[in-house]
Amino acid sequence: MCRTIAERCAELGVGICVNSDAHLSRLIGGFDRVTSLLEEIHFPEELIMNRNRDVLLDALAASGVR
Repeated sequence: MCRTIAERCAELGVGICVNSDAHLSRLIGGFDRVTSLLEEIHFPEELIMNRNRDVLLDALAASGVR
């Protein structure tokens, strides 16, 4: 399911935010699985909206979030 959504986002040029969805504190920041998936499908880095602070803030501003 996640793979299909990520592939479709890449096709359509839709930005995504990556997170660990951790439910335990020791899992916070664990991006190994999602990183592997995005590399495997050659997901464009420029569509990862939270790849750094400035890109995230720009994406939020562009969406109308203050």
